[in-house]
Amino acid sequence: MLERTYYELVVNFNVFGSVGSQAETRLYFDLIRSGGKNNFLHFMPPAVRAGMRNSWYRGSRGEEKLRDDYIVVNEDMPVQIRYRTADPKAEFVSLVSERLGSLAGPPDVLNRCSRPPCYRAGATGVERRVEASLQSLISKSASHPGMRFVDFMPDVSFVRFSSGDPDTDLAYTLVRNKAHTNVAFLLDEEKRREPDRDTLTAYRGLLGSYPNFMFNVPLDSAGSFTSDLHAAGTPGQFANLVKRYGLSRTHPEIWPTFSGLWITCDASARLKRGYTI
Repeated sequence: MLERTYYELVVNFNVFGSVGSQAETRLYFDLIRSGGKNNFLHFMPPAVRAGMRNSWYRGSRGEEKLRDDYIVVNEDMPVQIRYRTADPKAEFVSLVSERLGSLAGPPDVLNRCSRPPCYRAGATGVERRVEASLQSLISKSASHPGMRFVDFMPDVSFVRFSSGDPDTDLAYTLVRNKAHTNVAFLLDEEKRREPDRDTLTAYRGLLGSYPNFMFNVPLDSAGSFTSDLHAAGTPGQFANLVKRYGLSRTHPEIWPTFSGLWITCDASARLKRGYTI
């Protein structure tokens, strides 16, 4: 699948192609996505495969496309994994991470914390306080009390907890995970959106190719920032929060703040490698 992606998007991609060519590329990746889901399902117990797959193609049009256009998952293929819980998907991800060992990276205690707060190994006292506050923003959907602010969040937000010294500032990314009844079609996305099921993911560092939106938060106001987010249940309340902490792409301070974020991340990386700043 990685090889097919490379040839479609790099080797054979026509940058100056027509709209028809772009649509064909999108269709090709739609089939790659469907094939990838089938590959994943074959690691699941046979009894749960069809139900899990159906949950990804809800809605009359999604069900129709699943039936007519995609290869049906093989429900008879046995699996040699001895699952021990009622959540085989999460158990499988855990088994893969365990098998990969250090190659899987450090534990994601920010987003996978069963009993908050969970602390990252080696985190300073300040980092623990900030990340404990961020943990209150994730793992709950927008429909939960105190989570309505997710409706107003951009797709990607950078958060800078500033101390006045770039070498000790902290940088994080908040990613909005948008829920859909299905993602099997190119157009009419809003008709398949389920905003009540949207969630946030927090990441230590920067994700994303450009600054979509930023929050510049004083380090000693981390708890107030997350509390204000929980209290922002209307567009007006969120707008007031943005006036206090937010920086849009048109704000005159957007690029100096963005540069400061990269300095912060670069300083953290060099410290980990043992370099002198």
